[in-house]
Amino acid sequence: MKNIKRQKNTLVKSSLFSIVIAVAIVVIGINLCILVGLVCVIASPRFEVFSTNTFIVMGITTFINFLVLILLLLLRRVYETLVNKKIVVPLREIERHIIRFAHDNYDEPVIHSEDDEIGDLFKAVERVRIQLIEYRDKENNAAELKKIYFSGLMHDIATPVTRINGCASMIADGMVTDEQSIKRFASTILRSTEDISIMLKSIAAIEKYNESGMNIDLQPIDIAQALEVFVSDLKTSINNDEVSVMFVNKCKLPAVSMIDLKSCKRAVANLINNSIKYKKTDCNCEITVSIEDNDDGKILFAVADNGVGVEPGAESKIFDIFYRGDAARRNTSEGSGLGLFIAKQILTLNNIDVWAENNGNGLTVFALLERSDKKPVNWFKLEK
Repeated sequence: MKNIKRQKNTLVKSSLFSIVIAVAIVVIGINLCILVGLVCVIASPRFEVFSTNTFIVMGITTFINFLVLILLLLLRRVYETLVNKKIVVPLREIERHIIRFAHDNYDEPVIHSEDDEIGDLFKAVERVRIQLIEYRDKENNAAELKKIYFSGLMHDIATPVTRINGCASMIADGMVTDEQSIKRFASTILRSTEDISIMLKSIAAIEKYNESGMNIDLQPIDIAQALEVFVSDLKTSINNDEVSVMFVNKCKLPAVSMIDLKSCKRAVANLINNSIKYKKTDCNCEITVSIEDNDDGKILFAVADNGVGVEPGAESKIFDIFYRGDAARRNTSEGSGLGLFIAKQILTLNNIDVWAENNGNGLTVFALLERSDKKPVNWFKLEK
């Protein structure tokens, strides 16, 4: 960073200082007029006697002029010193901190003892420093988690690649000749390529989440109506006899809340997809989406399933980026650890609290929405 060429310290404008200067100028002007008048009297031809009083008046007037000038210079010096101490030095300190920020050095706190306008500026810079630290730590943690995730993902990709290579080699070498075995090996190759495809989609999802911003447009939405239509459409798109999704409205009061409909639909889809991914293998997957009146007047939203659930104590961890439970780690193709993370980020941006609990027969994800008394918008027009 280039050194900034400093200007000379200037006197800060002050109404009190301006008044003092004006009074001093008036005093000096009056005294000069008196001196000029005395000189004119002395120089007059009619002036024959040098009066002692005249010289005394001239001396006193001259002394007052010099005294006023000296006091004015001293006042200017004192004021400049005060300005330098109260403003210039603190501003240079702030400049020093900003230069440190430019070099990613945020360790030294920004502190100012005075509770004034400059102190407010120091507090603002300190808030920026704290935010930069949080952003740096978040970036470092995300980068570390991303590195760990990609390392695990590359290791997991090696498994289906090995299966594909083994099956293809046995077929190519003529070790498998009967039609039934060839179909079995081809089926193994197909499943392995699907596993790899899912893993690659996980990588694409990570990059898409990192690069894309999310615009939130809060509108009063009839939650019950929107969920009923959304779940109905979802049933059609799932097309899986082993998965059933139902919506239950237990609200007695109007379920209207200020949300961004499009992003919230994405979040709900992620919650339902998570339940489908981690369903039990020995029974059909049953998912219940419900809303009800909470005791504090808010709307309690829930997605409950009868899946494998999560290990005790991990209910809050499932929303962390790239987190997957032990069962999921044994089969990477089942999930990337991004669905619940993205769902929580979306709901948080919509001012919605979200948490999860084991329900004894699976997992339930809860969300608490603020109830609005505004008239709901015609939400299906927002989709067009």
